[in-house]
Amino acid sequence: MAELDIRPNLWSVVADQVSMVVDVRAPSDAEVAGMFSELRRVAESVTAQLGVSHRSSLVRAHPAQPFDSHLVDMASLAIEEVGARPNRLLSGAMHDATVVSRVVPAVMVFVASIGGVSHTAAENSHEADLRLGVLALARLADLVLAENEVGEARVADS
Repeated sequence: MAELDIRPNLWSVVADQVSMVVDVRAPSDAEVAGMFSELRRVAESVTAQLGVSHRSSLVRAHPAQPFDSHLVDMASLAIEEVGARPNRLLSGAMHDATVVSRVVPAVMVFVASIGGVSHTAAENSHEADLRLGVLALARLADLVLAENEVGEARVADS
């Protein structure tokens, strides 16, 4: 994803300044660093060819924060059990669960958006997909609670 700020932003005037913000996401910090290096290399090449100057800076960085692998496996199982097909997604967005996962195990269950459109006013989901999402989340809660009850029973028996 990228955001452009063009000045002046007039169709009949050649811009004298363009700012671009690029949102780069990957499963690891090393992959993100590699992508930024490649972006800088391309920017240097293009601006040299055009005879213009550029500068780049890191605006914000969030370290990769994988979710708890056991909970991810449990979520996949819950999704399968309600009759849907799990699809593990990388989400680099700063959801609350990302922040929470730094303190306690966390996972997210996504519901399909029509046309893959998300985080806009046009986002929408089919009722059947919403229903599956709710059922999967409820099943995941049941699985987690059942696992915790077994763990508590083992501690009580000790």
